[in-house]
Amino acid sequence: MHNLARRIHVDPLELAPRLRKLAGVLEGMTPEQFRQVTVWLKNVIKRKLPGPLQEEVERVLEENDPREVEKMITNIERTLDEMQRAARIEGKIEGKVEVAKAALRKGFSVEDVAEITGLFWETVLGLKNEMENWC
Repeated sequence: MHNLARRIHVDPLELAPRLRKLAGVLEGMTPEQFRQVTVWLKNVIKRKLPGPLQEEVERVLEENDPREVEKMITNIERTLDEMQRAARIEGKIEGKVEVAKAALRKGFSVEDVAEITGLFWETVLGLKNEMENWC
């Protein structure tokens, strides 16, 4: 069991592929051994995921038993894919906010910045007000 735990201690994005490699071992575990692995996975993964995804991974791990390893891995992959997608969206928004701030510093109007960045007018106005309060 200890060697298994060391083999799956990886970055969350590498977790599902590594679990696939261990599927045979996981399927051969007793229910108690499998429960111990899922408790360990919950503790390791949950710290690295945003709130809603933590809950989803916990739900996936609690629903499975050694005979349903493939289902568990597929559900974890789906959850991690969602995490990556959300991170990409967040990065794009952060980039737009930085462009908006730079444009506002250069004197562009709120309307022009909203049109250029695709951010809502209210969001750009909020950024402008925030920047003015910092000065």
